[in-house]
Amino acid sequence: ASGLARIWGRIDLPDYGLRVYLGVPADRVAGPTLANLRTQALVSMLALGAAFFVAILLVRGITRSMSLLSEGLDAAAAGDTVALPPSAPPEVRAVVTQLNRALQERRQAEASEREARERMQDILENAVFGICVTTAEGRFTQVNRAMVRMLGYESGADLLAAPLERLYVDPTAPAAMAAACDAAGVVEDHDLQLLARDGRPVRVRIQGKLRTRRSGERGFELIVEDVTEQHALEGLTRHQQKMEAVGRLAGGIAHDF
Repeated sequence: ASGLARIWGRIDLPDYGLRVYLGVPADRVAGPTLANLRTQALVSMLALGAAFFVAILLVRGITRSMSLLSEGLDAAAAGDTVALPPSAPPEVRAVVTQLNRALQERRQAEASEREARERMQDILENAVFGICVTTAEGRFTQVNRAMVRMLGYESGADLLAAPLERLYVDPTAPAAMAAACDAAGVVEDHDLQLLARDGRPVRVRIQGKLRTRRSGERGFELIVEDVTEQHALEGLTRHQQKMEAVGRLAGGIAHDF
């Protein structure tokens, strides 16, 4: 009748034969609750907004960090020192420091390896004896300057390009060399005849080893000594000794006569 929205409650009093109805205005009951809910909702919205803002900042920071790390990795892959922006997060600074340290160590290792390789190459190229690497069939795959000079070629490339039949006096020489290897694949003091570029035979004495490479291909690593003159001198000495023996025999026969 009053026009107010009410929340009604009822209680029975049987001892008195009464039923009591009570109507409390709705705003008296729901008002504080609604106000509390509105306050909580506002606080929750503010908290969510703050969390969202912080999340955006974190995502931007993570994205920037990942971008810096990606640029650093690209620079490291190219061998360049990784630049460190002043505003980089501590985590990125730590990673970049490790990358630069690893790059420095890699450069030092590469420089040492390059120096050792150059030193070894210089030793091989200036060796007095011929040094070569061949396939199991006897084709040259690597030679030094002494080997090139020994066979009369103008360059190592020319010698490497020479066909197999132009390298050996006896085509079965590589097979004989393999047969001369011991159980460990080592060949020592094995004599054979190579062919020089002009076709003259070159008698050599080889020391080396038969190896199996990572690819599974077998080949020789050899030190080659030119013994052509030595062999000729030995032949001359043997001839002189033979002539001396014949002379002594002839002298003895003449004395007997």
